[in-house]
Amino acid sequence: MLVITVRFRVNDGFEERFLARAAQQASDSLGREAACRQFDVCASPADPRLILLYEIYDDDAAFAAHLASAHFLAFDQETRGWIADKVVERWTRT
Repeated sequence: MLVITVRFRVNDGFEERFLARAAQQASDSLGREAACRQFDVCASPADPRLILLYEIYDDDAAFAAHLASAHFLAFDQETRGWIADKVVERWTRT
């Protein structure tokens, strides 16, 4: 299994909007992608601007399909201006 974490620092004033849109992205990914096994949206209790996505996919091909999906491309385009910083990390679930 492939685990993807995405750490965002959201621009001031976009925290709630980003969380709502990320929750929709999680729902879309789980509902439309059979190989997306988990998609959690997490917020830092210490800093509301820090958001973590925790995603699990069957394999690299499933993640590549996710990145090419219409719902991901729409999410990426819509939220691009809301984000100050973004770090994507790949992990292997053992």
